[in-house]
Amino acid sequence: MSDHDVREAARAELAGYWTWAARRPWLWLDPVIADLGLTSMARGRHTLANGELLSKTQAVEQADAPAWLIDQLRARRRGEDITSPRVRTALIAWRDARRTVARARLGLA
Repeated sequence: MSDHDVREAARAELAGYWTWAARRPWLWLDPVIADLGLTSMARGRHTLANGELLSKTQAVEQADAPAWLIDQLRARRRGEDITSPRVRTALIAWRDARRTVARARLGLA
């Protein structure tokens, strides 16, 4: 696959499922969706900008979230039983998804 093909696949994912999810803020109260969204948005942004895939572990480091939440994402990725503040985490992840999806739909990296 070319870089262009990889970018287009990422754009399609962001403009498809993630657009649907970004329009439903209550979904983000599920901690699994919040974590998945933060890492998926980081992966999507990286792919759109660079035309290359990013691992989930690397995506945690590039998540658009405060340091405390990135620390908690890292811990959960290692299998630790860490709980983030549910509403605050949901709001951070949902806002990130809305911004990332909007940029992808406009064709911006």
